[in-house]
Amino acid sequence: MIKKLLNRLKAGQRPAHSKRLRLIICGSDTAHYSLLSALNDRYDVVALITTDPWQRGTTLEGVPLHYPSEVPALWQRFKVDRLVICTQGDQSVIEQATPARSTPFLWAWGSELDKASSESH
Repeated sequence: MIKKLLNRLKAGQRPAHSKRLRLIICGSDTAHYSLLSALNDRYDVVALITTDPWQRGTTLEGVPLHYPSEVPALWQRFKVDRLVICTQGDQSVIEQATPARSTPFLWAWGSELDKASSESH
């Protein structure tokens, strides 16, 4: 049973009982780190996006950092619910790196998720 659960998690499948949204935070600077800290207990943050080559492959609070061009694969692999942005520029970086998307991403403003998270406590 444990082996089956681990295989599902590796494949990006969330457990049937999990109702937490899966998020990718599009950025890795101070504002994004603050957002990660605020959202990490209420949402499943599966990745942070960075354009800095020295950050790719590292983790921040246990969350791996990836390039913008990796977002479509991450979206599909982890069955992500929302891409989270702090600024309009965050969205532009992703859209420029992934121009040929047949299915649009679902975007969310970090401030709105943070506010909703705070209100539910």
